[in-house]
Amino acid sequence: MIRYTHRISLVRFFLSILIMTKDDVARVHAEMDQQMSASSAADRKLCEEYLRKAHLSVAYHLITSPFMFALVIPLIAMALGKLGAKLARKIVRWQSPRFETLDGVFYREGMTLIA
Repeated sequence: MIRYTHRISLVRFFLSILIMTKDDVARVHAEMDQQMSASSAADRKLCEEYLRKAHLSVAYHLITSPFMFALVIPLIAMALGKLGAKLARKIVRWQSPRFETLDGVFYREGMTLIA
């Protein structure tokens, strides 16, 4: 995994999910299990822990890739914008009299500036 980590990208990650069938994945896992079967249980457990940490590192790498910032951050911003707009509509409906008071205050302030 370390040898080829530089080749991991978000596009490659998603393509591998789309292209590899369940049989392909099962075959790869069977090969890995066969290679690990010669190791002791303690060694396998140790390797599994390191693989878990490696997977976390790869996930972090994918999440912080420039592609994620270029694609996902705008999507998140759009979603938050829509959520914010919904929340703003609810607040205006809930606090309508207070906003009407603000309208009056701003109107008077504007009239004072004009005069």
